[in-house]
Amino acid sequence: CSSVNDQRLQDEYNYIRSKANSRLWGRCEGFVKEILCQRCSPHAADIYGAGTSSEPRSFPGLCRGYCNEFYDKCRSFLWFLDPQLAGSQILSTKTKFCNSVSLDDSSYCYPDVKTNYPEVADDTQGQVTAAPGCLCLQKINSRQNLAMPLWAGSPNDGSGRLFVIEQIGRIRIYNTRTQRWNFGCFLDLTLKTRVIPFPADERGALSMAFHPDFANNGRFYLFYTAIRFAWEQDKVVISEWQVSKLNPNVADIFSERILLTVPQPFLNHNGGQMMFGADGYLYIFLGDGGGAGDPMAASQNKTFLHGKVLRLDVDSDRSKPYTIPSDNPFVNEANTRPEIYALGLRNPWRCGMDRGERGTGNNRGRMLCGDVGQYVQEEIDLIQAGANYGWSAREGLACFNPDTCGNIGTEELPVLAYNHTEGLSVIGGVFYRGCENPAWDGLFVYGDYASKRLFSLNETGGEWVNSDVSLCGDSMCQGHLQGTNSENIISFGEDDDGEIYMMTTKSSNSFLCDGSIFKMIDPATRNDPSTCAADLTSNRRVPLPKRSFLWEAAHTALSIFL
Repeated sequence: CSSVNDQRLQDEYNYIRSKANSRLWGRCEGFVKEILCQRCSPHAADIYGAGTSSEPRSFPGLCRGYCNEFYDKCRSFLWFLDPQLAGSQILSTKTKFCNSVSLDDSSYCYPDVKTNYPEVADDTQGQVTAAPGCLCLQKINSRQNLAMPLWAGSPNDGSGRLFVIEQIGRIRIYNTRTQRWNFGCFLDLTLKTRVIPFPADERGALSMAFHPDFANNGRFYLFYTAIRFAWEQDKVVISEWQVSKLNPNVADIFSERILLTVPQPFLNHNGGQMMFGADGYLYIFLGDGGGAGDPMAASQNKTFLHGKVLRLDVDSDRSKPYTIPSDNPFVNEANTRPEIYALGLRNPWRCGMDRGERGTGNNRGRMLCGDVGQYVQEEIDLIQAGANYGWSAREGLACFNPDTCGNIGTEELPVLAYNHTEGLSVIGGVFYRGCENPAWDGLFVYGDYASKRLFSLNETGGEWVNSDVSLCGDSMCQGHLQGTNSENIISFGEDDDGEIYMMTTKSSNSFLCDGSIFKMIDPATRNDPSTCAADLTSNRRVPLPKRSFLWEAAHTALSIFL
């Protein structure tokens, strides 16, 4: 939990203590402290039922024995802990109350969650060493407040602009050449974006992708969860936009063209990544729709778009939202959505595409994706046409559903899986193809939200080798650099030149401006940035040949219904 949230909980705790008589406080202090502190649990999303509802509950899920004892001894404190719940009829009997604060997934109820899912140690300080290969961090938003910066990327147009998305829907521009932030927003989607000030809410403005010919056509694409009426279900929106014809640093707010909407029944597992491949097609990474254990059984069902990688052609026929590339792997399969490129994913939050070796372009186009696990393992997958990554039959390398594990046909196993003793939420990642840090060339850099650790993957002879990435410490990272990090890692990005950035948060609250963006720097083996010429191989425009398509989106805007 962040220092900001810690202080708020401390203030609330002190207030409740000031209102209680000493006899009652002596009996209930432990309950009050434990219930308050669940807001900062690494399992808060599950303890507050966010995985089984479109809205989180206001009171944590309690195990039956603990709930009975709390009700018998300390139920009067509920007026301080949750006044709305205390004022309802639920409090009239112990059975009603404990039923109302139970969880569908009882393994996450408090206090059993502590033994069922032991907390991962914050191992950031254990990774601080001035050994070769360590890195320093350069904060680029010291004078720019950011609320949950979730995505950063560039249009590769040579402008040096780094576009940054805040979860609430603001898109800002940082110029890496001048090291200044543009005044105002490139685009403000706050009135269109669905997100609430709760740390477990994974909705919001999640990513964008620039058309390969953005420098000429000004087209870009957004992935966000849309605001809705009370009677509507949440939905993911994929839409196309245009840059203003009057100002290249401002979007045309009237240009939105919706390509695709996908229902989102829960507030988590939206996926969130979107990018153009080296083939010029648009790749969209969708989660399983949320809830524990894939309750819709969507990831293995090819009539659903949830839990899939989609591959769309947004160029061949501009009269339609998109068409289907003729070489998509399932275009000829009955009862299957032809948009699907790969399946069996749980929550592919962040993925990276290799722009290729500088000069040669070798390995250009390969994609690695971090898929967030549930109970046991996190995984990183190499994205390939037609691949099935196993969820929800398998979680990482482990069997998740014994009835289906090993019975879903050919599976593409992850290039890496790690247990929840190492971390709880993979944030992966980005390939390094810049010039300033030559020792990192070709590395896939990723991290973990809960443990705050950093890692790298390197392919050698067809095998992927995983390594810890340490911070150098403040003795080596001086001046405008820092050598430690105490914030949760939420994303990675890259600029025009292939230099990479890490995004962090103190509170995980999209309504608090406590997010940071750091440029990642190797202080030991470093090229002079002024000598790093643009890599024409990675920045060249992707040719868009004429393509055939076998299936067309039939309407101007296509909605996908369950």
